[in-house]
Amino acid sequence: IGTAHVGMLGNIENIAKEKKEIFSHFSSHCVGFVPEGEFAQFLKDVPEGKMVLISKELIEGFEGAEINGTEGSIIRYKDLDISLHLLGKHNIQNAICAIAVAQYFGVSKENIKSAIESVRPPYGRSEVKKGFTTCFFDCYNATPASVQEAIEFCDVAEGDARHVYILGSMKELGEMSQSEHAKICQKAFASRADLLFLFGSEMLAGFFAYLAEKKIDYNCNSHYIESMEGREVFFYNDSEFENLKDAIKKNVKKKDFVLLKASRSLSFERLQDVLL
Repeated sequence: IGTAHVGMLGNIENIAKEKKEIFSHFSSHCVGFVPEGEFAQFLKDVPEGKMVLISKELIEGFEGAEINGTEGSIIRYKDLDISLHLLGKHNIQNAICAIAVAQYFGVSKENIKSAIESVRPPYGRSEVKKGFTTCFFDCYNATPASVQEAIEFCDVAEGDARHVYILGSMKELGEMSQSEHAKICQKAFASRADLLFLFGSEMLAGFFAYLAEKKIDYNCNSHYIESMEGREVFFYNDSEFENLKDAIKKNVKKKDFVLLKASRSLSFERLQDVLL
Protein backbone atom coordinates (compact mmCIF):
# COMPACT_ATOMS: atom_id res chain seq x y z
CA ILE A 1 0.00 0.00 0.00
CA GLY A 2 1.85 3.06 -1.27
CA THR A 3 1.16 6.40 -2.94
CA ALA A 4 0.83 5.11 -6.51
CA HIS A 5 -2.35 6.60 -8.06
CA VAL A 6 -3.07 8.71 -4.97
CA GLY A 7 -4.04 11.54 -7.34
CA MET A 8 -7.07 9.50 -8.42
CA LEU A 9 -7.99 7.92 -5.08
CA GLY A 10 -7.29 10.89 -2.80
CA ASN A 11 -5.31 9.38 0.07
CA ILE A 12 -3.45 6.26 1.13
CA GLU A 13 -6.41 4.98 3.16
CA ASN A 14 -8.55 4.91 0.01
CA ILE A 15 -5.78 3.01 -1.78
CA ALA A 16 -5.88 0.40 1.00
CA LYS A 17 -9.68 0.14 0.67
CA GLU A 18 -9.43 -0.29 -3.10
CA LYS A 19 -6.79 -2.99 -2.81
CA LYS A 20 -8.86 -4.79 -0.19
CA GLU A 21 -11.50 -5.21 -2.91
CA ILE A 22 -9.29 -8.05 -4.19
CA PHE A 23 -10.72 -10.13 -1.33
CA SER A 24 -14.33 -8.97 -1.65
CA HIS A 25 -15.52 -12.06 -3.54
CA PHE A 26 -13.78 -14.62 -1.33
CA SER A 27 -15.61 -17.76 -0.32
CA SER A 28 -14.66 -20.07 2.53
CA HIS A 29 -12.09 -22.02 0.47
CA CYS A 30 -10.14 -18.92 -0.67
CA VAL A 31 -6.75 -17.88 0.74
CA GLY A 32 -5.25 -14.38 0.78
CA PHE A 33 -1.69 -13.33 1.64
CA VAL A 34 -0.98 -9.98 3.29
CA PRO A 35 2.51 -8.59 4.05
CA GLU A 36 3.11 -7.31 7.56
CA GLY A 37 2.73 -3.54 7.74
CA GLU A 38 0.55 -0.58 8.62
CA PHE A 39 -2.59 -1.88 6.88
CA ALA A 40 -2.14 -5.61 7.54
CA GLN A 41 -4.91 -5.95 10.14
CA PHE A 42 -7.32 -3.92 8.00
CA LEU A 43 -6.62 -6.08 4.94
CA LYS A 44 -6.94 -9.31 6.91
CA ASP A 45 -10.41 -8.43 8.21
CA VAL A 46 -12.60 -10.15 5.60
CA PRO A 47 -15.90 -12.05 6.10
CA GLU A 48 -14.91 -15.17 4.16
CA GLY A 49 -11.73 -17.13 3.50
CA LYS A 50 -8.40 -17.53 5.22
CA MET A 51 -5.86 -14.70 5.46
CA VAL A 52 -2.15 -15.42 5.96
CA LEU A 53 0.21 -12.78 7.36
CA ILE A 54 3.62 -12.64 5.68
CA SER A 55 6.85 -11.61 7.37
CA LYS A 56 10.38 -12.94 7.30
CA GLU A 57 10.02 -13.96 10.97
CA LEU A 58 7.03 -16.16 10.10
CA ILE A 59 8.69 -18.04 7.23
CA GLU A 60 10.11 -21.34 8.39
CA GLY A 61 13.71 -21.68 7.21
CA PHE A 62 14.30 -18.06 6.24
CA GLU A 63 17.86 -17.26 7.33
CA GLY A 64 18.33 -13.70 6.10
CA ALA A 65 19.25 -11.77 2.97
CA GLU A 66 21.87 -9.32 1.81
CA ILE A 67 22.19 -6.97 -1.15
CA ASN A 68 24.93 -7.94 -3.60
CA GLY A 69 25.41 -4.62 -5.42
CA THR A 70 24.25 -4.44 -9.02
CA GLU A 71 24.13 -8.24 -9.17
CA GLY A 72 20.99 -8.32 -7.01
CA SER A 73 20.69 -10.03 -3.63
CA ILE A 74 21.38 -13.32 -1.89
CA ILE A 75 18.53 -14.91 0.09
CA ARG A 76 19.35 -17.70 2.52
CA TYR A 77 16.52 -20.19 2.85
CA LYS A 78 16.71 -23.67 4.39
CA ASP A 79 20.51 -23.88 3.94
CA LEU A 80 20.30 -22.72 0.31
CA ASP A 81 21.75 -19.52 -1.14
CA ILE A 82 19.21 -18.13 -3.63
CA SER A 83 20.36 -15.51 -6.15
CA LEU A 84 17.72 -12.83 -6.70
CA HIS A 85 18.44 -10.83 -9.85
CA LEU A 86 15.92 -8.08 -9.09
CA LEU A 87 17.64 -5.13 -7.43
CA GLY A 88 16.90 -3.36 -4.15
CA LYS A 89 15.64 -4.32 -0.72
CA HIS A 90 12.00 -3.92 -1.83
CA ASN A 91 12.49 -6.86 -4.19
CA ILE A 92 13.82 -8.92 -1.29
CA GLN A 93 10.45 -8.26 0.33
CA ASN A 94 8.71 -9.34 -2.88
CA ALA A 95 10.73 -12.56 -2.88
CA ILE A 96 9.82 -13.18 0.76
CA CYS A 97 6.14 -12.91 -0.22
CA ALA A 98 6.69 -15.39 -3.07
CA ILE A 99 8.45 -17.83 -0.72
CA ALA A 100 5.59 -17.57 1.77
CA VAL A 101 2.99 -18.42 -0.87
CA ALA A 102 5.11 -21.27 -2.28
CA GLN A 103 5.75 -22.66 1.19
CA TYR A 104 2.02 -22.58 2.00
CA PHE A 105 1.33 -24.75 -1.03
CA GLY A 106 4.12 -27.20 -0.28
CA VAL A 107 6.60 -26.23 -3.00
CA SER A 108 10.04 -27.73 -2.38
CA LYS A 109 12.96 -25.52 -1.42
CA GLU A 110 14.77 -26.60 -4.60
CA ASN A 111 11.87 -25.48 -6.81
CA ILE A 112 11.58 -22.22 -4.89
CA LYS A 113 15.29 -21.58 -5.51
CA SER A 114 15.12 -22.36 -9.24
CA ALA A 115 11.97 -20.27 -9.72
CA ILE A 116 13.35 -17.17 -7.98
CA GLU A 117 16.70 -17.47 -9.76
CA SER A 118 14.94 -17.62 -13.15
CA VAL A 119 13.38 -14.17 -12.71
CA ARG A 120 14.92 -11.25 -14.62
CA PRO A 121 13.83 -7.60 -14.56
CA PRO A 122 11.42 -6.59 -17.34
CA TYR A 123 12.30 -3.70 -19.63
CA GLY A 124 12.70 -0.39 -17.83
CA ARG A 125 12.25 -1.77 -14.32
CA SER A 126 15.44 -1.75 -12.24
CA GLU A 127 17.65 -2.96 -15.07
CA VAL A 128 21.40 -2.46 -14.99
CA LYS A 129 22.72 -1.53 -18.42
CA LYS A 130 26.43 -1.15 -19.16
CA GLY A 131 28.05 0.86 -21.93
CA PHE A 132 29.54 4.36 -21.85
CA THR A 133 28.16 4.50 -18.29
CA THR A 134 26.71 1.93 -15.92
CA CYS A 135 23.04 2.86 -15.79
CA PHE A 136 20.41 1.85 -13.23
CA PHE A 137 17.67 1.98 -15.87
CA ASP A 138 14.40 2.31 -13.96
CA CYS A 139 12.13 4.54 -16.01
CA TYR A 140 9.03 2.43 -16.56
CA ASN A 141 7.28 4.14 -13.66
CA ALA A 142 7.94 6.23 -10.55
CA THR A 143 6.26 6.71 -7.19
CA PRO A 144 7.66 8.43 -4.08
CA ALA A 145 8.43 5.07 -2.48
CA SER A 146 10.11 3.61 -5.58
CA VAL A 147 12.23 6.73 -6.16
CA GLN A 148 13.40 6.69 -2.55
CA GLU A 149 14.22 2.98 -2.84
CA ALA A 150 16.16 3.63 -6.05
CA ILE A 151 18.19 6.43 -4.47
CA GLU A 152 18.97 4.32 -1.40
CA PHE A 153 20.08 1.41 -3.59
CA CYS A 154 22.26 3.58 -5.82
CA ASP A 155 23.86 5.29 -2.83
CA VAL A 156 25.55 2.02 -1.86
CA ALA A 157 26.21 0.68 -5.37
CA GLU A 158 29.36 1.05 -7.50
CA GLY A 159 31.42 2.53 -4.70
CA ASP A 160 34.31 4.02 -6.68
CA ALA A 161 32.30 5.58 -9.52
CA ARG A 162 31.05 9.13 -9.78
CA HIS A 163 27.28 9.09 -9.17
CA VAL A 164 24.82 10.90 -11.44
CA TYR A 165 21.09 10.92 -10.60
CA ILE A 166 18.60 11.91 -13.33
CA LEU A 167 15.15 12.27 -11.77
CA GLY A 168 11.92 13.10 -13.58
CA SER A 169 8.41 13.95 -12.44
CA MET A 170 6.18 11.45 -10.68
CA LYS A 171 2.64 11.58 -12.07
CA GLU A 172 -0.82 10.98 -10.54
CA LEU A 173 -0.01 12.40 -7.11
CA GLY A 174 -2.77 15.02 -7.10
CA GLU A 175 -2.67 17.50 -4.21
CA MET A 176 0.32 15.66 -2.73
CA SER A 177 2.47 16.28 -5.81
CA GLN A 178 4.47 19.33 -4.70
CA SER A 179 5.14 18.06 -1.18
CA GLU A 180 6.12 14.57 -2.40
CA HIS A 181 8.48 16.00 -5.04
CA ALA A 182 10.00 18.30 -2.40
CA LYS A 183 10.65 15.22 -0.23
CA ILE A 184 12.36 13.51 -3.16
CA CYS A 185 14.55 16.58 -3.65
CA GLN A 186 15.46 16.47 0.02
CA LYS A 187 16.34 12.79 -0.38
CA ALA A 188 18.42 13.52 -3.48
CA PHE A 189 20.36 16.30 -1.77
CA ALA A 190 21.09 14.00 1.16
CA SER A 191 22.32 11.29 -1.24
CA ARG A 192 25.79 10.62 -2.60
CA ALA A 193 24.98 12.06 -6.05
CA ASP A 194 27.86 14.10 -7.44
CA LEU A 195 25.72 15.47 -10.26
CA LEU A 196 21.96 15.90 -10.22
CA PHE A 197 19.52 16.44 -13.11
CA LEU A 198 15.85 17.28 -12.41
CA PHE A 199 13.23 17.26 -15.15
CA GLY A 200 9.51 17.99 -15.47
CA SER A 201 7.06 20.58 -14.17
CA GLU A 202 6.04 18.57 -11.11
CA MET A 203 9.65 17.87 -10.17
CA LEU A 204 10.57 21.54 -10.55
CA ALA A 205 7.60 22.66 -8.43
CA GLY A 206 8.88 20.42 -5.64
CA PHE A 207 12.47 21.57 -6.23
CA PHE A 208 11.57 25.26 -5.99
CA ALA A 209 9.52 24.56 -2.84
CA TYR A 210 12.55 22.79 -1.37
CA LEU A 211 14.80 25.74 -2.25
CA ALA A 212 12.35 28.18 -0.66
CA GLU A 213 12.20 26.11 2.52
CA LYS A 214 16.00 26.04 2.68
CA LYS A 215 16.19 29.78 1.81
CA ILE A 216 18.55 29.04 -1.10
CA ASP A 217 18.86 31.77 -3.75
CA TYR A 218 18.82 30.67 -7.37
CA ASN A 219 18.26 31.96 -10.90
CA CYS A 220 15.37 29.90 -12.28
CA ASN A 221 16.25 30.99 -15.84
CA SER A 222 19.79 29.57 -15.73
CA HIS A 223 18.79 25.87 -15.42
CA TYR A 224 21.99 25.35 -13.44
CA ILE A 225 23.34 25.72 -9.91
CA GLU A 226 27.10 25.32 -9.81
CA SER A 227 27.42 24.21 -6.21
CA MET A 228 24.45 23.25 -4.08
CA GLU A 229 25.16 21.17 -1.00
CA GLY A 230 28.31 19.84 -2.65
CA ARG A 231 27.05 19.04 -6.15
CA GLU A 232 26.16 20.51 -9.51
CA VAL A 233 22.43 20.71 -10.28
CA PHE A 234 20.68 21.03 -13.65
CA PHE A 235 16.91 21.51 -13.90
CA TYR A 236 14.60 21.64 -16.92
CA ASN A 237 10.88 21.91 -17.61
CA ASP A 238 8.79 19.53 -19.74
CA SER A 239 9.41 21.45 -22.97
CA GLU A 240 13.19 21.37 -22.54
CA PHE A 241 13.98 17.70 -23.05
CA GLU A 242 16.61 18.37 -25.71
CA ASN A 243 18.31 20.82 -23.34
CA LEU A 244 18.35 18.12 -20.68
CA LYS A 245 19.81 15.65 -23.16
CA ASP A 246 22.51 18.10 -24.28
CA ALA A 247 23.48 18.87 -20.66
CA ILE A 248 23.76 15.16 -19.88
CA LYS A 249 25.86 14.60 -22.99
CA LYS A 250 28.25 17.42 -22.02
CA ASN A 251 28.58 16.60 -18.32
CA VAL A 252 28.25 12.84 -17.84
CA LYS A 253 31.58 11.03 -18.10
CA LYS A 254 32.61 7.55 -19.12
CA LYS A 255 32.21 4.97 -16.32
CA ASP A 256 29.88 7.20 -14.28
CA PHE A 257 27.15 5.35 -12.39
CA VAL A 258 23.79 6.80 -13.46
CA LEU A 259 20.33 6.52 -11.92
CA LEU A 260 17.56 7.09 -14.48
CA LYS A 261 14.15 7.34 -12.79
CA ALA A 262 10.85 8.93 -13.89
CA SER A 263 7.21 8.20 -14.61
CA ARG A 264 6.37 6.37 -17.83
CA SER A 265 4.95 9.41 -19.63
CA LEU A 266 8.35 11.14 -19.60
CA SER A 267 9.85 8.40 -21.80
CA PHE A 268 13.28 8.59 -20.21
CA GLU A 269 14.45 5.71 -22.41
CA ARG A 270 15.10 8.50 -24.93
CA LEU A 271 18.28 9.21 -22.96
CA GLN A 272 19.82 5.81 -23.62
CA ASP A 273 21.84 6.93 -26.63
CA VAL A 274 23.78 9.54 -24.59
CA LEU A 275 24.29 7.25 -21.59
CA LEU A 276 25.08 3.90 -23.16
